[in-house]
Amino acid sequence: MTDEEKTREDARGWCYSAGTSHRVQGVVLQRGAWLRVMSEDRALLAEAPVEDIELDKRLGDLPRKLTFPDGTVFETEDHAFVLSLDANKPAGFLHELERFHPRLIAFVLAGVLGVWLIYRFVLEGFVGVAVFMTPQTLVDGMDQGTLQALDVSLLRATTLSQTEKADAQAIFADLLAALPDDERDRDFSLQFRQMRGSTPNALALPGGTIILTDSLAKGFDRDVVAGVLGHEIGHVVEDHALRRLYRSLGIFVLISLVAGETGPILEDIVLEGNVLLSLRYSRDQEAEADRFGLRLSDAAGYDPAGLVTFFEALSQRSGGGTGAEWLSTHPAHESRISEIEALIDAN
Repeated sequence: MTDEEKTREDARGWCYSAGTSHRVQGVVLQRGAWLRVMSEDRALLAEAPVEDIELDKRLGDLPRKLTFPDGTVFETEDHAFVLSLDANKPAGFLHELERFHPRLIAFVLAGVLGVWLIYRFVLEGFVGVAVFMTPQTLVDGMDQGTLQALDVSLLRATTLSQTEKADAQAIFADLLAALPDDERDRDFSLQFRQMRGSTPNALALPGGTIILTDSLAKGFDRDVVAGVLGHEIGHVVEDHALRRLYRSLGIFVLISLVAGETGPILEDIVLEGNVLLSLRYSRDQEAEADRFGLRLSDAAGYDPAGLVTFFEALSQRSGGGTGAEWLSTHPAHESRISEIEALIDAN
Protein backbone atom coordinates (compact mmCIF):
# COMPACT_ATOMS: atom_id res chain seq x y z
CA MET A 1 0.00 0.00 0.00
CA THR A 2 1.49 3.39 -1.01
CA ASP A 3 1.97 6.33 1.33
CA GLU A 4 -0.89 8.04 -0.49
CA GLU A 5 -3.17 5.08 0.20
CA LYS A 6 -2.15 5.23 3.86
CA THR A 7 -3.71 8.67 4.14
CA ARG A 8 -5.97 8.76 7.17
CA GLU A 9 -9.70 8.12 6.75
CA ASP A 10 -11.51 11.41 7.40
CA ALA A 11 -15.20 10.49 7.05
CA ARG A 12 -17.34 7.52 6.19
CA GLY A 13 -20.55 7.62 4.18
CA TRP A 14 -22.21 6.68 0.89
CA CYS A 15 -21.10 7.52 -2.61
CA TYR A 16 -23.61 8.02 -5.46
CA SER A 17 -22.25 7.81 -8.98
CA ALA A 18 -23.06 10.75 -11.24
CA GLY A 19 -26.66 10.66 -12.49
CA THR A 20 -27.63 7.45 -10.69
CA SER A 21 -29.28 6.41 -7.43
CA HIS A 22 -26.89 3.50 -6.99
CA ARG A 23 -24.84 3.97 -3.86
CA VAL A 24 -21.61 2.44 -2.60
CA GLN A 25 -20.36 2.57 0.95
CA GLY A 26 -17.06 4.36 1.10
CA VAL A 27 -14.76 6.86 2.73
CA VAL A 28 -13.55 10.30 1.86
CA LEU A 29 -9.84 11.05 2.29
CA GLN A 30 -8.20 14.46 2.41
CA ARG A 31 -4.68 15.14 1.17
CA GLY A 32 -3.88 18.78 1.45
CA ALA A 33 -6.25 20.69 -0.82
CA TRP A 34 -7.63 17.53 -2.50
CA LEU A 35 -10.44 15.18 -1.55
CA ARG A 36 -10.59 11.60 -2.73
CA VAL A 37 -13.54 9.18 -2.37
CA MET A 38 -12.62 5.52 -2.05
CA SER A 39 -14.81 2.43 -1.91
CA GLU A 40 -14.51 -0.17 0.82
CA ASP A 41 -12.16 -2.14 -1.42
CA ARG A 42 -10.05 1.01 -1.94
CA ALA A 43 -11.21 1.68 -5.51
CA LEU A 44 -11.09 5.35 -6.48
CA LEU A 45 -14.61 6.72 -7.03
CA ALA A 46 -14.00 10.45 -7.35
CA GLU A 47 -11.46 13.15 -6.59
CA ALA A 48 -11.19 16.92 -6.89
CA PRO A 49 -9.71 20.00 -5.20
CA VAL A 50 -11.69 21.08 -2.13
CA GLU A 51 -12.42 24.45 -3.70
CA ASP A 52 -14.18 22.74 -6.64
CA ILE A 53 -16.47 20.59 -4.47
CA GLU A 54 -19.95 21.91 -3.74
CA LEU A 55 -21.07 21.56 -0.12
CA ASP A 56 -24.80 21.71 0.62
CA LYS A 57 -26.08 24.00 3.35
CA ARG A 58 -26.58 22.46 6.78
CA LEU A 59 -30.16 21.77 7.91
CA GLY A 60 -30.32 20.43 11.45
CA ASP A 61 -28.79 16.98 11.78
CA LEU A 62 -29.57 15.83 8.25
CA PRO A 63 -26.65 14.23 6.38
CA ARG A 64 -24.37 16.60 4.43
CA LYS A 65 -23.66 16.18 0.73
CA LEU A 66 -20.41 16.80 -1.13
CA THR A 67 -20.90 17.13 -4.89
CA PHE A 68 -17.83 16.60 -7.06
CA PRO A 69 -17.35 18.34 -10.43
CA ASP A 70 -18.16 15.11 -12.35
CA GLY A 71 -21.54 14.81 -10.55
CA THR A 72 -20.51 12.20 -7.99
CA VAL A 73 -22.16 12.80 -4.62
CA PHE A 74 -20.74 11.73 -1.30
CA GLU A 75 -23.18 11.78 1.66
CA THR A 76 -21.97 11.70 5.24
CA GLU A 77 -23.25 12.29 8.75
CA ASP A 78 -19.84 13.49 9.91
CA HIS A 79 -20.77 17.15 10.33
CA ALA A 80 -17.48 18.02 11.96
CA PHE A 81 -15.56 16.92 8.87
CA VAL A 82 -17.79 18.89 6.51
CA LEU A 83 -17.64 21.95 8.74
CA SER A 84 -13.86 21.76 8.64
CA LEU A 85 -14.08 22.06 4.85
CA ASP A 86 -16.69 24.79 5.06
CA ALA A 87 -15.38 26.72 8.04
CA ASN A 88 -15.54 30.06 6.33
CA LYS A 89 -18.95 29.59 4.74
CA PRO A 90 -22.37 30.37 6.31
CA ALA A 91 -24.29 27.39 7.66
CA GLY A 92 -27.41 28.18 5.65
CA PHE A 93 -30.51 30.26 6.21
CA LEU A 94 -32.78 27.49 7.54
CA HIS A 95 -30.11 26.13 9.86
CA GLU A 96 -29.41 29.61 11.20
CA LEU A 97 -33.11 30.01 11.96
CA GLU A 98 -32.96 26.86 14.09
CA ARG A 99 -30.23 28.30 16.27
CA PHE A 100 -31.07 30.49 19.25
CA HIS A 101 -30.55 34.15 18.54
CA PRO A 102 -31.88 37.31 20.19
CA ARG A 103 -33.92 37.92 17.06
CA LEU A 104 -36.06 34.94 18.06
CA ILE A 105 -37.45 37.15 20.81
CA ALA A 106 -38.47 39.64 18.14
CA PHE A 107 -40.12 36.85 16.15
CA VAL A 108 -42.07 35.71 19.23
CA LEU A 109 -43.18 39.26 20.01
CA ALA A 110 -44.19 39.74 16.38
CA GLY A 111 -46.24 36.53 16.54
CA VAL A 112 -47.99 37.64 19.72
CA LEU A 113 -48.68 41.04 18.18
CA GLY A 114 -50.07 39.36 15.06
CA VAL A 115 -52.42 37.21 17.11
CA TRP A 116 -53.60 40.27 19.05
CA LEU A 117 -54.20 42.23 15.85
CA ILE A 118 -56.21 39.33 14.41
CA TYR A 119 -58.28 39.06 17.60
CA ARG A 120 -58.76 42.83 17.82
CA PHE A 121 -59.50 43.75 14.21
CA VAL A 122 -60.08 40.59 12.14
CA LEU A 123 -61.87 38.18 14.45
CA GLU A 124 -65.00 40.33 14.63
CA GLY A 125 -65.47 39.87 10.88
CA PHE A 126 -65.20 36.11 11.27
CA VAL A 127 -67.66 36.31 14.17
CA GLY A 128 -70.19 37.98 11.89
CA VAL A 129 -69.72 35.28 9.26
CA ALA A 130 -70.07 32.52 11.87
CA VAL A 131 -73.26 34.04 13.29
CA PHE A 132 -74.73 34.33 9.80
CA MET A 133 -73.84 30.74 8.95
CA THR A 134 -75.03 29.20 12.23
CA PRO A 135 -78.00 26.94 11.39
CA GLN A 136 -81.19 27.48 13.37
CA THR A 137 -81.19 23.86 14.48
CA LEU A 138 -77.86 24.41 16.22
CA VAL A 139 -79.10 27.57 17.94
CA ASP A 140 -82.24 25.75 19.08
CA GLY A 141 -80.03 23.00 20.47
CA MET A 142 -78.01 25.60 22.39
CA ASP A 143 -81.19 26.91 23.98
CA GLN A 144 -82.35 23.45 24.95
CA GLY A 145 -78.99 22.35 26.34
CA THR A 146 -78.45 25.58 28.29
CA LEU A 147 -81.96 25.50 29.75
CA GLN A 148 -81.40 21.94 30.91
CA ALA A 149 -78.10 22.93 32.54
CA LEU A 150 -79.79 25.86 34.29
CA ASP A 151 -82.61 23.64 35.55
CA VAL A 152 -80.02 21.41 37.17
CA SER A 153 -77.82 24.14 38.64
CA LEU A 154 -79.71 27.39 39.27
CA LEU A 155 -83.42 27.09 38.56
CA ARG A 156 -86.47 25.39 39.98
CA ALA A 157 -90.03 25.01 38.78
CA THR A 158 -92.07 28.22 38.77
CA THR A 159 -94.58 29.00 41.50
CA LEU A 160 -96.38 31.68 39.48
CA SER A 161 -100.14 31.38 39.18
CA GLN A 162 -101.80 31.04 35.80
CA THR A 163 -102.96 34.66 36.08
CA GLU A 164 -99.40 35.91 36.75
CA LYS A 165 -98.00 33.89 33.86
CA ALA A 166 -100.76 35.12 31.54
CA ASP A 167 -100.01 38.72 32.48
CA ALA A 168 -96.30 38.27 31.73
CA GLN A 169 -97.13 36.52 28.46
CA ALA A 170 -99.31 39.48 27.48
CA ILE A 171 -96.42 41.91 28.09
CA PHE A 172 -94.12 39.65 26.10
CA ALA A 173 -96.61 39.54 23.22
CA ASP A 174 -96.85 43.35 23.20
CA LEU A 175 -93.08 43.64 22.95
CA LEU A 176 -92.85 41.10 20.13
CA ALA A 177 -95.62 42.92 18.24
CA ALA A 178 -93.58 46.14 18.49
CA LEU A 179 -90.48 44.51 16.96
CA PRO A 180 -89.43 45.56 13.45
CA ASP A 181 -90.92 43.35 10.75
CA ASP A 182 -87.59 41.71 9.89
CA GLU A 183 -87.12 40.53 13.51
CA ARG A 184 -90.50 38.91 14.08
CA ASP A 185 -89.60 35.65 12.35
CA ARG A 186 -87.40 34.54 15.25
CA ASP A 187 -88.67 31.71 17.42
CA PHE A 188 -89.19 33.67 20.65
CA SER A 189 -90.62 31.93 23.69
CA LEU A 190 -91.06 32.91 27.34
CA GLN A 191 -90.18 30.42 30.07
CA PHE A 192 -90.96 30.80 33.78
CA ARG A 193 -88.59 29.61 36.50
CA GLN A 194 -87.88 30.22 40.17
CA MET A 195 -84.23 31.00 40.80
CA ARG A 196 -82.45 29.72 43.87
CA GLY A 197 -82.08 32.77 46.06
CA SER A 198 -84.16 35.90 45.66
CA THR A 199 -82.46 37.91 42.90
CA PRO A 200 -85.01 39.13 40.33
CA ASN A 201 -83.80 38.75 36.79
CA ALA A 202 -84.35 37.47 33.27
CA LEU A 203 -82.07 35.71 30.83
CA ALA A 204 -82.03 35.46 27.04
CA LEU A 205 -80.70 32.36 25.28
CA PRO A 206 -79.33 32.61 21.71
CA GLY A 207 -82.33 31.08 19.91
CA GLY A 208 -84.94 33.38 21.45
CA THR A 209 -85.82 31.52 24.65
CA ILE A 210 -86.21 34.08 27.44
CA ILE A 211 -86.42 33.03 31.08
CA LEU A 212 -88.36 35.21 33.53
CA THR A 213 -87.81 34.57 37.23
CA ASP A 214 -90.68 34.47 39.72
CA SER A 215 -89.17 37.24 41.87
CA LEU A 216 -89.13 39.62 38.90
CA ALA A 217 -92.68 38.80 37.81
CA LYS A 218 -94.05 39.10 41.35
CA GLY A 219 -91.97 41.95 42.69
CA PHE A 220 -92.28 44.59 39.97
CA ASP A 221 -94.97 46.31 37.95
CA ARG A 222 -95.67 45.82 34.24
CA ASP A 223 -93.40 48.68 33.13
CA VAL A 224 -90.39 47.14 34.87
CA VAL A 225 -91.11 43.67 33.49
CA ALA A 226 -91.51 45.16 30.01
CA GLY A 227 -88.20 47.03 30.30
CA VAL A 228 -86.27 43.95 31.41
CA LEU A 229 -87.87 41.68 28.82
CA GLY A 230 -87.20 44.30 26.13
CA HIS A 231 -83.55 44.34 27.20
CA GLU A 232 -83.34 40.55 26.89
CA ILE A 233 -85.08 40.60 23.50
CA GLY A 234 -82.38 43.07 22.44
CA HIS A 235 -79.69 40.53 23.31
CA VAL A 236 -81.40 37.99 21.03
CA VAL A 237 -81.99 40.39 18.13
CA GLU A 238 -78.38 41.60 18.21
CA ASP A 239 -77.05 38.01 18.51
CA HIS A 240 -75.03 39.00 21.56
CA ALA A 241 -74.84 35.49 23.01
CA LEU A 242 -73.58 33.96 19.77
CA ARG A 243 -71.08 36.75 19.20
CA ARG A 244 -69.80 36.39 22.73
CA LEU A 245 -69.56 32.63 22.31
CA TYR A 246 -67.58 32.78 19.07
CA ARG A 247 -65.24 35.47 20.35
CA SER A 248 -64.57 33.48 23.52
CA LEU A 249 -63.95 30.18 21.79
CA GLY A 250 -61.96 31.93 19.12
CA ILE A 251 -60.66 30.82 15.77
CA PHE A 252 -61.13 27.08 16.42
CA VAL A 253 -64.89 27.34 16.51
CA LEU A 254 -64.97 29.75 13.59
CA ILE A 255 -62.95 27.47 11.36
CA SER A 256 -64.81 24.33 12.45
CA LEU A 257 -68.17 26.00 11.90
CA VAL A 258 -67.33 27.38 8.46
CA ALA A 259 -65.80 24.02 7.51
CA GLY A 260 -68.97 22.23 8.59
CA GLU A 261 -67.42 20.30 11.50
CA THR A 262 -68.81 21.39 14.85
CA GLY A 263 -66.54 19.17 16.92
CA PRO A 264 -66.73 18.25 20.61
CA ILE A 265 -66.82 21.85 21.87
CA LEU A 266 -70.03 22.72 20.06
CA GLU A 267 -71.47 19.36 21.07
CA ASP A 268 -70.86 20.36 24.69
CA ILE A 269 -72.64 23.67 24.06
CA VAL A 270 -75.64 21.99 22.49
CA LEU A 271 -75.97 19.03 24.82
CA GLU A 272 -74.93 20.58 28.14
CA GLY A 273 -74.88 24.35 27.72
CA ASN A 274 -71.95 24.72 30.14
CA VAL A 275 -69.90 26.95 27.85
CA LEU A 276 -72.70 29.47 27.39
CA LEU A 277 -73.27 29.60 31.15
CA SER A 278 -69.65 30.66 31.71
CA LEU A 279 -69.80 33.68 29.40
CA ARG A 280 -70.35 37.32 30.30
CA TYR A 281 -71.79 40.04 28.14
CA SER A 282 -69.50 42.98 27.43
CA ARG A 283 -70.28 46.50 28.60
CA ASP A 284 -70.92 47.55 25.00
CA GLN A 285 -73.42 44.73 24.52
CA GLU A 286 -75.19 45.61 27.77
CA ALA A 287 -75.46 49.25 26.73
CA GLU A 288 -76.76 48.22 23.31
CA ALA A 289 -79.39 45.96 24.90
CA ASP A 290 -80.39 48.78 27.26
CA ARG A 291 -81.00 51.14 24.33
CA PHE A 292 -82.92 48.46 22.46
CA GLY A 293 -85.08 47.65 25.49
CA LEU A 294 -85.92 51.31 26.08
CA ARG A 295 -87.03 51.82 22.48
CA LEU A 296 -88.97 48.55 22.38
CA SER A 297 -90.84 49.03 25.66
CA ASP A 298 -91.74 52.58 24.66
CA ALA A 299 -92.98 51.42 21.24
CA ALA A 300 -95.08 48.73 22.96
CA GLY A 301 -96.79 51.35 25.12
CA TYR A 302 -94.88 50.89 28.39
CA ASP A 303 -92.95 53.46 30.41
CA PRO A 304 -89.24 53.05 29.50
CA ALA A 305 -88.33 54.35 32.96
CA GLY A 306 -89.25 50.88 34.23
CA LEU A 307 -85.72 49.77 33.40
CA VAL A 308 -84.35 52.51 35.67
CA THR A 309 -86.63 51.33 38.48
CA PHE A 310 -85.31 47.80 38.06
CA PHE A 311 -81.64 48.76 38.34
CA GLU A 312 -82.34 51.12 41.25
CA ALA A 313 -83.92 48.21 43.10
CA LEU A 314 -80.89 46.01 42.41
CA SER A 315 -78.58 48.79 43.53
CA GLN A 316 -80.47 49.11 46.83
CA ARG A 317 -80.30 45.34 47.38
CA SER A 318 -76.52 45.44 46.99
CA GLY A 319 -75.98 48.60 49.01
CA GLY A 320 -75.18 50.69 45.94
CA GLY A 321 -72.24 48.55 44.80
CA THR A 322 -71.87 46.46 41.69
CA GLY A 323 -75.05 44.63 42.59
CA ALA A 324 -76.11 41.05 42.58
CA GLU A 325 -75.28 39.38 39.29
CA TRP A 326 -76.68 36.37 37.53
CA LEU A 327 -74.41 35.44 34.64
CA SER A 328 -73.27 39.10 34.79
CA THR A 329 -76.35 39.99 32.75
CA HIS A 330 -77.45 42.94 34.86
CA PRO A 331 -74.70 44.51 36.98
CA ALA A 332 -76.44 47.30 38.92
CA HIS A 333 -73.98 50.17 38.53
CA GLU A 334 -75.04 53.71 39.38
CA SER A 335 -73.37 54.91 36.19
CA ARG A 336 -75.57 52.57 34.21
CA ILE A 337 -78.69 54.07 35.73
CA SER A 338 -77.43 57.53 34.79
CA GLU A 339 -76.83 56.42 31.22
CA ILE A 340 -80.35 55.00 30.91
CA GLU A 341 -81.86 58.19 32.34
CA ALA A 342 -79.84 60.23 29.85
CA LEU A 343 -81.18 58.11 27.00
CA ILE A 344 -84.76 58.60 28.21
CA ASP A 345 -84.25 62.38 28.47
CA ALA A 346 -82.73 62.49 24.98
CA ASN A 347 -85.85 60.88 23.54
